[in-house]
Amino acid sequence: FRDDGGFAIGPVDGTSGLALGSGTAKLTSTGTVTQSQGIVAQGLALLGTGGVYTLTSAANDVDTLAGNTGTVSFTDLDGLSIGTAGATTGLTVNSTTLTLNIGGALGQTAALTGVNRLEITAAGAVDLDVDGVSNTITTLGAVTRGGAFELADSAGGLTVDGAVGAAAADLSIRTVGDLTLSASATVAASGSGNVVLAAQSGEFANNRGSDAISLGAGRFLIYADTRDGSTEGSLSGTREYTRSYADNPPSSVTRDGNVFLYGNTPIITVTAVDATRVYGDADSGLTATYSGVLTGDDASLAYTGTPDFSTAAQSAGVGDYALTPSAGGLTSPTGYGFSYVAGTLTVTAAPLTVTAAAQTKVYGDDDPTLSYSVSGLKLTDTEAGVLGGALSRGAGENVGGYAIGQGTLALTSANYALSFTGATLTITPAPLTVAASAQTKVYGDDDPTFSYSVSGLKLSDTAATALSGALSRSAGENVGSYAISQGTLGLASGNYTLSSFSGASLSITPAPLTVAATAQTKVYGDDDPAFSYSVSGLKRSDTAATALSGALSRSAGENVGSYAIGQGTLGLASGNYALSSFSGASLSITPAPLTLSVADATRLYGAANPTFTANASGLKNGDTLASLGGATIST
Repeated sequence: FRDDGGFAIGPVDGTSGLALGSGTAKLTSTGTVTQSQGIVAQGLALLGTGGVYTLTSAANDVDTLAGNTGTVSFTDLDGLSIGTAGATTGLTVNSTTLTLNIGGALGQTAALTGVNRLEITAAGAVDLDVDGVSNTITTLGAVTRGGAFELADSAGGLTVDGAVGAAAADLSIRTVGDLTLSASATVAASGSGNVVLAAQSGEFANNRGSDAISLGAGRFLIYADTRDGSTEGSLSGTREYTRSYADNPPSSVTRDGNVFLYGNTPIITVTAVDATRVYGDADSGLTATYSGVLTGDDASLAYTGTPDFSTAAQSAGVGDYALTPSAGGLTSPTGYGFSYVAGTLTVTAAPLTVTAAAQTKVYGDDDPTLSYSVSGLKLTDTEAGVLGGALSRGAGENVGGYAIGQGTLALTSANYALSFTGATLTITPAPLTVAASAQTKVYGDDDPTFSYSVSGLKLSDTAATALSGALSRSAGENVGSYAISQGTLGLASGNYTLSSFSGASLSITPAPLTVAATAQTKVYGDDDPAFSYSVSGLKRSDTAATALSGALSRSAGENVGSYAIGQGTLGLASGNYALSSFSGASLSITPAPLTLSVADATRLYGAANPTFTANASGLKNGDTLASLGGATIST
């Protein structure tokens, strides 16, 4: 039906309204179309350039609405879809106002285009965000909803200029271009309903202020291209960046609470803090400063973790090196990007501690090798590779302590700083062993000089320079052994210690005593003379009487002859002597004189001689003339 002058839907000849059942009504007018009776049809197409359709009967029951006209205000008693009616697809109102009052849900399979202002009342959910459908809407006015609300505008941006009412369901409004909340706009959700406002390829402008969005237990997600170009209007929420609606749809946003999601990537400048490390050490404690966190953003959400740093290898020598940060473990939970500014790593000399080893030597010995320990070597460095020269010590060879100093020992590597701790060479006394020499003397002689041998003398020292004093012995002069001891012998030099003294003995041996018997003579029959002897070798004040006892003896016999005088019982009465020789002698017995006196006799002449008699004087030992063989007397 077409009437460019305008018309009304009402009763005609007893017929109320327009009832097409499952058919499609196509209405065309460049004028104003109103109604007093409802339209019941499967599809309704509203056509006519500049037409004004005010079809607000609560009796309307249309499944699909389409058209290409001017201002449209349409009421439907239950659900409605913007789609294809007859040959018309979608609903175009050519820069005018579209007002929909739906008793159920509002959906679409085709686009709303040329809508200057859209106002919606729906008892059910509104789904005007369908893939493949490109709505073009300039302004969204008041919205009353009974369920979820989704609206997508495909180009030119969208201004919300009215109260978008609450429901305990999600609400989503998105546009390609800027999304603006006017000073009179409010957007609400109740219960656990969330609000999503998305300016794709555009900015978000909240001209209303902090009460532009009201929520129950839900949250809002607001998308925009950049933060700098957007106006948050005192709304409070966490900001995330590098978040486009396409790449980060609401279902992927895991952060709790209200969130602003901006497509731009603000840059945090990560500047390495100049650092110092000791040669050979691994990098540690490298840090950076961070600048560029936008005002109002929480730095703990802007970046977390730590960057990596590249710089000189651990083996690098003393000097300055670039310290360059890189991402490493640094991330931005809220989508910031990072730029990096290098700092300077200064490698300083490693402390090298050289500690001289305490040394000891015995007086007179060669010096030991002066050694040292080294601590602080790094990597595979060795003492030989970083040090040259040798330690030295204070001059002197006598017993005492001599400082061990650094001498010519010095670094040959610039990678170290030398700290030296000296020590002491202690010269200890040399052990000196003195052994007394065993001595012998003959009883009665003077003591010999007590001598000794010395071992352990060093350098050009002699016993005379190392020792003083004299040995001594135990008292006594009789034959025997007498201990030779240290006496006053002691050290004359501090360079020695008398480690041992070996004593000895003075042996007093018996003096040789020579006894010579004296030759003796006696007359036969006389008593033996006293046998005497001479003694040589007596010492001190000793006499033969004190040195000897007993008597000589002789061979038996009393007849004239020579009899050997022997030692008999003569022996030593003192242990201080040894009877080294005995010289015997002889006892000579000489004949005794015998006198024979003949008695006078008388005879007669011519007679035979009488028996002559004689008397003998001088007979010994009981001898008689007869025993002697008698005497012959002649005359």
